[in-house]
Amino acid sequence: MVWSTLALPGVILNGPMFIIASVISKMKARGERDVQELKPILNLAYAEALAASAVKVAGRDVLATWKILISMGIAPVLYTFYAILATIMAMRADVSLSLRLCTPFLVICTLPFMNYAALKFGEAGMDVFK
Repeated sequence: MVWSTLALPGVILNGPMFIIASVISKMKARGERDVQELKPILNLAYAEALAASAVKVAGRDVLATWKILISMGIAPVLYTFYAILATIMAMRADVSLSLRLCTPFLVICTLPFMNYAALKFGEAGMDVFK
């Protein structure tokens, strides 16, 4: 029940990170440097990554590595943006000073749990789907 409650906000708030990581990792797996051309050809990405990969696990090592690297860079920026946005909203709502001061810390501490809940929920959903 806890995972279900946190999963939807986690997916919505972390959606930009999921999308950017997926798109860029597919481009890097193909070895393409041109950001203008974003074609969703997953099979070709796996084939080209497999040809260039030393691990030879269907090219998925390249995709996974880039998804992790991009998420490590985007998550702090995205979480900081949400903390600033929540603080601005708390100031406009005229909440008490102590709550205004706690808002960024609460947001930054809560967002990783939402992200984890979204991942756990998605993982369970994929198991049911398979």
